Amino acid sequence: MSREVDSLPEGSQLPHDPTLVGVRAYNVDLAVIDFTVQFLRDVGQRGFEGMVLWGGRRTADGQGVDVILAVAPQQRATRGDEGVMVAVDGDELFRMNADFFRRGLLLCAQVHSHPNEAYHSDTDDAFAVVTIPGGLSLVVPWFARSGIDAETTAVYRLSRSGEWMHVTAAEVVELIFVNTPPEKDLGGATSSS
Repeated sequence: MSREVDSLPEGSQLPHDPTLVGVRAYNVDLAVIDFTVQFLRDVGQRGFEGMVLWGGRRTADGQGVDVILAVAPQQRATRGDEGVMVAVDGDELFRMNADFFRRGLLLCAQVHSHPNEAYHSDTDDAFAVVTIPGGLSLVVPWFARSGIDAETTAVYRLSRSGEWMHVTAAEVVELIFVNTPPEKDLGGATSSS
C-alpha cells in the first residue's frame, strides 16, 4: 500500500495546457516537503533509496503549479555490488497516474534519494517516472538526512525534447517556493519560550 499526504480539497480542476514548460513557479506545500523528507529518511536509515511523487495543479494564470500532494508509491528498492536503486513497476505507475487524474492533478515532480552526492544518473534519465515536459526531478543527497535544500539537492527539468536539464541552485530559488501555513491567530496573545 502506498503512503501519502494530501492538502487538496476534492474537486480541483484539470489544467488546460498539457505541458509545464511555461511554468515559472512551483509552490510546494510545507506538508509535501515534510512528508517527502521523512519518507526518504526512513527508507535511507535502512540503506535504500526511496521515491516520492508530487501532484499539483496549474494556477489560474498558468504560470505556476501548486504542489499539494505527496505520494510514496509501492516501490522496489535494491542494494547490490553496483550500488542502490529504487523502481516503481508499471502497474503501480498506472495506478498512480489514474489516482492523480481522478484528483484533477498532474504528476509534476519525482523526488528520490541518493546515498551520497546528488546527481541525475543515466538510470534516472532512462527510467524517469515524470514524463510531462517542464516537470521536475529532484535528487536528494545523503538519504535526505539534511533535508531538501537548493544547495545540495540536484534539480532537473524535463525539456520538450525529453532531456533532463540541470537547474542551478540560483535558478531553483526562483523556481521552487515552499508555502508555509499561516501563523495561527493567538488573539493578541504572545508566547515565550
